[in-house]
Amino acid sequence: MIKKLLTVLVLSFYLGPVLAGEVLEPTSWNALSTDEQQILSRFESQWDGFAALKQKRLQKGAQRWQTMSSEEKSRFKKRFQRWKKLSPDTRKKIKERYIRYQKLPPEKQAAIRARHKWFRNLEPEQRARYRKKWQSMDRNEKRKFLKGLRDKERPANSQKYPRRQRPAPIH
Repeated sequence: MIKKLLTVLVLSFYLGPVLAGEVLEPTSWNALSTDEQQILSRFESQWDGFAALKQKRLQKGAQRWQTMSSEEKSRFKKRFQRWKKLSPDTRKKIKERYIRYQKLPPEKQAAIRARHKWFRNLEPEQRARYRKKWQSMDRNEKRKFLKGLRDKERPANSQKYPRRQRPAPIH
């Protein structure tokens, strides 16, 4: 019984994507449009060595680049330069945080976005005070600080951060 179950699991792992039509075939360099080749030119010598998924992601990025306005391209270049300046350890932490965020339920993601928007809308001096205070705190102090913010300085859309109602005592 266990052998059969294990066999089914292994086969579904390997054949699942095939049956679902999710197997990606590698794209040859010549199959790319001339615009895509121009955008991806620095990868030409490595292209055939890339996994099909990486090729598709790069191709999708090149297609997106073609549709961006000059302002969007400029903003992207600045962000990419900032990203390149980060240490590998910092980039790794950011990626891990992003993966954790993606795994959160939509309502928690929405709460985080609302909190971020609220923070971004603060005056620069107030943001600086909060950052300075945050950097000097240990883990428990940070938890208390966040709880205090939830209780005192909720964003305008306070439904995203409802107060927990305590049941009335039974006498």
